[in-house]
Amino acid sequence: MSDFRHDNTNLTGKRRFDGTLKVLAVGNSFSVNTMQYLYQIAEAAGVRQIVLGDLYIGGCSIRRHLDNVGSSEQAYEYYKNTAGTWTMRPASLAEGVADEDWDVITLQQCSPDSGLPETYGADFLSMTEHLRRMRTKKDGLLAWHMTWAFARNADHPAFGRYGCDQMRMYAAICEAVRDQVLSSGLYDILIPCGTSLQNLRGTFVGDTLNADGYHLNTLGCFAAGHMWLRALTGLPLAGTPFRPEGLDVSPALSQAIVRSVEDAAASPLAVTA
Repeated sequence: MSDFRHDNTNLTGKRRFDGTLKVLAVGNSFSVNTMQYLYQIAEAAGVRQIVLGDLYIGGCSIRRHLDNVGSSEQAYEYYKNTAGTWTMRPASLAEGVADEDWDVITLQQCSPDSGLPETYGADFLSMTEHLRRMRTKKDGLLAWHMTWAFARNADHPAFGRYGCDQMRMYAAICEAVRDQVLSSGLYDILIPCGTSLQNLRGTFVGDTLNADGYHLNTLGCFAAGHMWLRALTGLPLAGTPFRPEGLDVSPALSQAIVRSVEDAAASPLAVTA
């Protein structure tokens, strides 16, 4: 796999961390997956103030988020976590963005379109500029959430866009992130979940991170939460004492997760052997 990095594009862990983590995802089910255990992982790492928000519409694309800009319709399920438990209420895009002075606001493309450059373009640029204007904390940062390739046995109809080939999909996502997101210079942070999970698939863990071929299972969510913490705080990872219910985390598995995340932080757009 080629290394797509070039100067000034490694934005993982570049935030000046002040001990707090207030992050809002403008996302879909993939942001739900990655934030599932983020509160507990961050708390175990010593983060003293944690506020998480997730504006969710299933399968939501950049285009659909853009359609919601300026609308008062409560089109989102707004999930929020301030004490370790997620609550939900309906909200508009503007309500979610204005609910807190977010340190970081994240955006992502929907998974079927994540490796298709033609689905970014003007919609991506416009949505990004709207988020910059809407944020209430003017020195708040924008982060791009790079999502992951489907499992090799995925039966998602959109997998055919990538020849039903996991590595082809991963490479396409890398190219879209490089050419559409990083080249714009509009994002302060990159969260390379797609790379950290692909790294983990290359260990003894194998292709066992998905619940249905595209959404993450408990292990996948746990691993992705580590990538979010590393990217958003810059904190080095040494394994967390937190364990999701029902997940057996051996020392070897913990080490594999940490290594996959640290390697992705060092090489965000290239699989590390």
